Amino acid sequence: PRNGSGTYTLPAGNPVVAGTTIDASWANNTLNDVANELTNSLSRTGAGGMLAPFRIADGSITAPGLAFLNETNSGLYRSGAGNLRMAVLGVYVMQWSSTGILIPDGVLLEGQCVAPTLGPDFANKTYVDSSISSALSVNSRALYTATAGQTTFAITYNVGTLDAYINGVKQASSTFTATNGTSIVFSTPMLGGETVDLVGNSSFVGSTYLATTGGTMTGAIAMSNNKITGLGAPTTGTDAATKTYADTMLPKAGGTMTGDITFAATQTFNRVVDVIGTNTNAVAGKQYVLTASLTLTLPATPTAGQTVGISNLSGTTTAVVGRNGNNIQGLAQDLTIDTLNAAITLMYADAT
Repeated sequence: PRNGSGTYTLPAGNPVVAGTTIDASWANNTLNDVANELTNSLSRTGAGGMLAPFRIADGSITAPGLAFLNETNSGLYRSGAGNLRMAVLGVYVMQWSSTGILIPDGVLLEGQCVAPTLGPDFANKTYVDSSISSALSVNSRALYTATAGQTTFAITYNVGTLDAYINGVKQASSTFTATNGTSIVFSTPMLGGETVDLVGNSSFVGSTYLATTGGTMTGAIAMSNNKITGLGAPTTGTDAATKTYADTMLPKAGGTMTGDITFAATQTFNRVVDVIGTNTNAVAGKQYVLTASLTLTLPATPTAGQTVGISNLSGTTTAVVGRNGNNIQGLAQDLTIDTLNAAITLMYADAT
């Protein structure tokens, strides 16, 4: 029988010693045990197949646990807890783990031939090259076979966008001068027979992208509650303005007008209106509607030009405007509104 490690030992009564009588009981028991273990072993021809999990050694990158007779350094091996790797000719080419599949740097992944439709989809070189090509506007291209000693080549291009290749190798911008838009001059003369490929790019983005300078929008931009920041102070009527600029020009509270406000035709001028029915201390700039006989006390320290509006809807002729230390109409006395439905506006000039 085999033990838990798979080691086979002969059944009891074996091995026999000289002089042992071989009878049917011994022979049948021994041969049946050997036959059972051979049946439970995996045939090299693959007949029958495994009836239980087949476990192999971890192996390594140069000697995978599951490899091939004719290529012993190609196959699968366990590199660590939860990591299964594939090696080909002793080179690690792929890893599987519970989090996904990893292709190491330098290994080519081929076969992504279907155009991607979702953001996470793989994209092959053909798709990427096509996408870049559609977004790259080429202004001009010129291909030359140079003569010995030649340094100057003609091409029309936008200054700052010219790429130059010699024998397929892109040249650093420090190796040539391209500043006039009509030609390029290499600092080192050609040997003769070299291929010179010149590409003048008018832009590096497609027409659906907005350049960082210049350009004109052809449609609306939905900001989705985002902000435009970093604006400078506007100089013309169509310029965008910041909140700081608008608040400085006409603050919602405080501040002083530096010029007249002219209303065209009939306009409505709104001001804060308080409807009051008890004694109240007035605030400059408000309109008060009196609904009872009460005292409305004027501000103690007003400034020139400040106003207080009063409408007497109290149904009485006894409402009082308290002067609060300042004269009203030149008189050092409070003002009694003795007219029903009277509407007045008091403007402060000075203490007298």
